[in-house]
Order: sequence, then structure tokens, then C-alpha cells
Amino acid sequence: MTLLKNTIIFPKGDVRKFHMPDVDEDKLEAFQTAVQGWIETVGIPTHPDYIALVNEEGLIRDLDHNMSASILLDRPIKGNCLILAQEDFV
Repeated sequence: MTLLKNTIIFPKGDVRKFHMPDVDEDKLEAFQTAVQGWIETVGIPTHPDYIALVNEEGLIRDLDHNMSASILLDRPIKGNCLILAQEDFV
């Protein structure tokens, strides 16, 4: 699977470009908006140069199951999944 950085994988399988804020102070808020809540970082086993951000409470809040993200991350994911290059997250 080819990954594109700065993309959001939605539960229904569609993928859209994520606009990375220019100012570091705006990034956390943008990440939280993208995943619709508190963020949790998840490593991507097959792509160590990338990181996934998911909703920390996705399972607890019973968000929609994200099959594509679950396969990619090899764990159950509910809600949106934001894919970033490691260098963009730090």
C-alpha cells in the first residue's frame, strides 16, 4: 500500500488531503479537529517514516469502524485516521 503524507482516512474508506498548518502552535488543534477529539499516536508497522493519529477515545465513544486504517495499523481503529510523515509531527 502506498501512503501519502498529510491525508485523512475516513471510516467509509474515502481519503482526503489534510492541510498542515504553517504555524506550529496551530498543529495540535488541527490534528484534534481532523480526528474529532483527543489524539493518540500510532506507529505504522509497514511504514516507519510515517505516523498515524487517531481519536484516543474512538473505541470508547464507539465511533464508526475504519476498516482501511485498521488494516494499515494492524489494530481496530474507530473514527478518522490522519497520516503524517514523522518529521511533520515532531
